[in-house]
Amino acid sequence: MSELKKFRAYWWEILKSAKEGHELAVWIVLAVIWMAVSFENISGLHIPFFDPSIKETAKKWAEWIFGIGFFFWGLFWIPFKHHEALKAGHQAEMIETMRPFAAELTRYKEILRPKLILSCNSGISSCAVIAQSTHLYYFRIIVKNDCGQQGITGCFGKLMKVEKDGKTIRDQETNKLPFAPAADADSTAKTIHAGDSYPLDAIALFFEKTPNMVLFPEKDGKLIEPMEKSDKFLFGTFGEYILTIKVFGDGVPPATGRFKFKWTGDYATSDFTLIE
Repeated sequence: MSELKKFRAYWWEILKSAKEGHELAVWIVLAVIWMAVSFENISGLHIPFFDPSIKETAKKWAEWIFGIGFFFWGLFWIPFKHHEALKAGHQAEMIETMRPFAAELTRYKEILRPKLILSCNSGISSCAVIAQSTHLYYFRIIVKNDCGQQGITGCFGKLMKVEKDGKTIRDQETNKLPFAPAADADSTAKTIHAGDSYPLDAIALFFEKTPNMVLFPEKDGKLIEPMEKSDKFLFGTFGEYILTIKVFGDGVPPATGRFKFKWTGDYATSDFTLIE
């Protein structure tokens, strides 16, 4: 904001205050009366309205106008600059007071910042992988370590909830989702080094049968057929499902993703995408 705008805003706020505005008006009236009475004795200046003999003298008019301008400059500008100086000093004091808190807040923000970044869409080739020898088609989530220079140990995934048509049809999962390849000993305790990414198995489609069968991957390469609480097949009907999956790691906040699983009964037309 320019100095002129600050000046205008300062006096406008004062005038809006009934008490301060009244005091200012009284002060201006008294100042003008004082000026009218005593101005003739200051630096030899004369007020034209009080001295008819110099009313037409341009020089005296210029001196009078300059004197009036200087007077009102002192009356209005100096209090404004004093106010600005006090405000600047107060702001500087507040900044110094808050500096330790700002540093602490930055530290906590860094602690709470997601360190595990999830991604999954049709444009990432490693998010959809076919294993012809076992007739399996995997939908996978890419998990990246965004922790700076530090590796994250003990990483694994967990399916938290499955929704369809706005209703929760399965939650409170306990099984861990493994990183690929699931047969590796560390598939549910993966160490992801800084800047590295690993694929996490989310869903496997067994396509030897028609329609294909939806399976959940587990450690050691095992696969289970998911069921609802009512012991019905979880993906027994085609349509769109929302899966909430969390990825955990030692010493970092868990990363949560919601994924849309478009289930058509055929791996070639089904889809699995991160939505948020």
